[in-house]
Amino acid sequence: RVLDLPQASQWPNPVGLVARSSGRGSMRSLSAKEWQVYLLAFARCALQAARLAVAPLLVFIQAEMGFDTYTKGRILSAFPAGYLLTQVVGGSLSDRIGGKPVMTISLWSTALCTLLIPVAGRYGPTALWFVLFLEGLLQGPTFPTNAVILGKWVPARERSWANAMTEAGSPLGGLIAMGLSPLVCTTIGWRSTCLVFGALVAFFTVIWQTKAASSPGTCPYVTQEEKNDLVRDGVYDPNAPIPKTRGQLFALPRLPLAVMLAPSAMVVMSSHAIYNFGRYFLYFWMPSYFNEALGLSPHIGGFYLVLPELCGAVFTAIGGTMAGRLAQQGQWEPTPLRKLFSGVGFLGAGLAMLMLAMAQGPLFASFALCLEGSLNAMHGSGFKANYQDLTESHRGALAGVGNTVATLASTVGPILIAGMLETYHSWTMNFGFIALCFFVGAASYTTFADTKILDHIDDRSHKSPPVMSGDLTDDRKEMATF
Repeated sequence: RVLDLPQASQWPNPVGLVARSSGRGSMRSLSAKEWQVYLLAFARCALQAARLAVAPLLVFIQAEMGFDTYTKGRILSAFPAGYLLTQVVGGSLSDRIGGKPVMTISLWSTALCTLLIPVAGRYGPTALWFVLFLEGLLQGPTFPTNAVILGKWVPARERSWANAMTEAGSPLGGLIAMGLSPLVCTTIGWRSTCLVFGALVAFFTVIWQTKAASSPGTCPYVTQEEKNDLVRDGVYDPNAPIPKTRGQLFALPRLPLAVMLAPSAMVVMSSHAIYNFGRYFLYFWMPSYFNEALGLSPHIGGFYLVLPELCGAVFTAIGGTMAGRLAQQGQWEPTPLRKLFSGVGFLGAGLAMLMLAMAQGPLFASFALCLEGSLNAMHGSGFKANYQDLTESHRGALAGVGNTVATLASTVGPILIAGMLETYHSWTMNFGFIALCFFVGAASYTTFADTKILDHIDDRSHKSPPVMSGDLTDDRKEMATF
């Protein structure tokens, strides 16, 4: 029996390489909206690769410098410590001046700091900590900026697909970091490996500056037809003022506390914290686990760590496409759809961690990590997309606060795990604890998650008068200062 599916032209484009028909049987190029989605995906890939390459490199750096496990944990916590400080400020800044300039600063600074790691290595662990802290500080605004740019380009019915596509950049970056960096490091040394990664990030940044746009109003190559579609979908308002940087760079961030404290917002942030705690435990400590517990050399261990990241990237795209189709067909409302994907993600990842606790060899351990990565990838259509559902006026601020909370978890995580390893010498205990956290995340998110817009409970967001020029009115100045 033939299924009553929507027309192919109504589906989100899951790959981006296969364009929809132009009506003459030919293939068209990417739309401006699709350009932004895939540019954000590759930005996440570049930033994540530079960030996560540090963990495999530290195996080589530790062997050369001879510092202990606790010092290694302290170095691993440097990036998250800086990363959490600029989430809210960066998100609010993206709300005001647009996401492209904020993301550009983060990309250039990441390239520079990666190139500086070999220089810092000459002066010991403290200098390494400082460079990684600075990299995290300047990369902090990227997650909320991602939400702001998507909110300016993508209609609600394509939100699961678009968010999942950009999220696919993270496991792809992890794939490059975990698989490529040990191999390159074994061949040319860890210092030259840092130079390679820094140069790659700089190369992509040039492409980003050429094609990225904060909104349709600032994009030089968006067509009028696409603009009309975005207006019809309620995404783009041609009469809205174009953000200007003058007078806005030093304004304090606007924090809508009524929105932040709503149960549906708090459960998104707590789910993000649980996800980060577990995910970055694996990113930071699996190279050491395969090296110390399973007795594999760094480049052989890197081979086993490539497969979970590949599974994560593939299933992120698959999950986003599935969620997009279910939403467009009207089979699922947004709230149960979010609960389904994050519930499956947390429960499946928890079971995978229990399997990892029973692993006796690298093959079974890699299989458990592949299962964990595949199921955790579902969150791209779950709580991560939920940030954009809850507010239209404060996407950057909400995502900034949520990612700050999540980054606190990934900051404390390396130090906590290092302490548990030093005290109990047990990887199994750590795996069981992470599984418990994932189960708690599944129970809380499926109970309290919602997709209703919360802007109505924040009175100030509705009392502000429209701005007809680049200068702020007195009322808007007062609100921005608050």
